[in-house]
Amino acid sequence: MTACVEGAGAVRWLRDDGRSAASLAALVRPGDRIDLDGIASALGLGYRPCASFVGGITRNLVPRAPSSIPARPLEVLLGDQLDGNAAYALSGGIDAALLVALARRRGHRPIAYTLRPRLARDLPPMDVARYDEHEAAIAIATRLGVELRLVDADDEAFRAALPAAVRAMETPIYNLHPVGRLILARRIAADGFTTLVTGDGADQRCVGSDGAAYLPLVGALVRSAGLGLLCPYLAPELGAIEGDPEKRALRTLLARDLPELAAQAKQPRLAPPIALEGLVEEARLAALAARLGPARLPTGDRLRVGLVSSALLASALEVD
Repeated sequence: MTACVEGAGAVRWLRDDGRSAASLAALVRPGDRIDLDGIASALGLGYRPCASFVGGITRNLVPRAPSSIPARPLEVLLGDQLDGNAAYALSGGIDAALLVALARRRGHRPIAYTLRPRLARDLPPMDVARYDEHEAAIAIATRLGVELRLVDADDEAFRAALPAAVRAMETPIYNLHPVGRLILARRIAADGFTTLVTGDGADQRCVGSDGAAYLPLVGALVRSAGLGLLCPYLAPELGAIEGDPEKRALRTLLARDLPELAAQAKQPRLAPPIALEGLVEEARLAALAARLGPARLPTGDRLRVGLVSSALLASALEVD
């Protein structure tokens, strides 16, 4: 079994003087200043893809092992990556559902976890509905006959976890969705598990999209909760699923257990707006916004989350 942690969530930081480390904090020196281009890149504005949060330090994704041609059926190759003693993150999508289904076929008795957001009632109902997957996860777990544990998370849980999440990720974020993964991972660790199996990486492997924006964040958050991360879709043996943007091979495997889900289109998930007042002084946020300049700023909740997470990270790293 291959614990695909490196490709799933590892980054390497490189300072201009040649020093490198697995943590940005390990390379920061007194007097360092935040990199405004790096913030813009992290908020999705596309300035410098490898820029980090601190000037003179570059953030690089650790390369994944090269793909290899499988000699066995995909179901066997994927099933070989699973851990029967691990917890499974289950959402409403096909990637995680297939892993749980394959674990059951192998005779494992996986315990699955999913986040149940309990967010403010004044949010637009559609925003909450798009993000909350717990009812879909319940339906999947029921069909597969596995235990599902719901992890409730209200606004305050997201607010309380954000500073620790930012310290672990060492990058600003524009949406609070990754924070939910930390809340989930902490509960799983508290329940006594040491490894979390997730469907992360399927999009990057099948579709060929860039994993540098999200996968390292997942890895950092899970490890900060004291768990090992297992992403079966990133195993080198799974090279056969590359170049399959419709995920036909994965859908074919899932159709045996969940035919309706196998035919379902992918649904993007972003956390709805959550109040962040009080985490950072308003004067600091205004000063940071002025330094970035209006041409670099996103709008709405993306701006608010970006400014707050940037200010929290600056405080954690003690940089100006």
